[in-house]
Amino acid sequence: NPASRIKKHAEVKRTRHYTPEEKLNIFRELFRRLDEDNSLLHSVSFILLLIFTGARKSELAKATWDDWHGDYIELKEHKTDKDGKTRKIWLNSQSRSVIQALQGEKKKKTILGIKNPKRLWNSVKLACKESSPNSCSNIDKIRLHDLRHSFGTIANTASVDFLQTGELMGHQSLSMMKRYQHIEDKTSKKNIEKIGDEILSDVRLPKTFQ
Repeated sequence: NPASRIKKHAEVKRTRHYTPEEKLNIFRELFRRLDEDNSLLHSVSFILLLIFTGARKSELAKATWDDWHGDYIELKEHKTDKDGKTRKIWLNSQSRSVIQALQGEKKKKTILGIKNPKRLWNSVKLACKESSPNSCSNIDKIRLHDLRHSFGTIANTASVDFLQTGELMGHQSLSMMKRYQHIEDKTSKKNIEKIGDEILSDVRLPKTFQ
């Protein structure tokens, strides 16, 4: 192997999550844009579900209306399906409101109707930075995947323990632990509500999602 002596680059682990100030600016920009242009409903909804559920972007992108079961989305194929089990994405009241606002779009096979809200996300970050340069000076460094990191951080603030947070987020590394400690659905449902309330502790959803 001619590359056997070449050192691999060390993996840089990212731990970026939004600050409370960045969160408020993100919500403000999302809601303002939706109020001005309803065609952005799918992109705004996608970003909101990433914030509220801690799910992976790929999981939400592939979720169909048939996968939605009221309090949760259940995926048969997902990133951590090596054990053959389905992946439940638990939905708090905020997430359910977002999905219900999309019900008029059931002509689309997937719930969100798009694969990636990256264009809107980049635009929102730029607007936040321009309008609040002091509190959002580094917001351009936040990736869509970092919304998942933020969910994990807020779960800790909401006093949801490590294993239960991992269950909500679908962490593969917890599969062995879960063999010995079963987490009941009612616990996951309670936890996702606690986290949703913590995320929106100082934010009010617009009428579109009420």
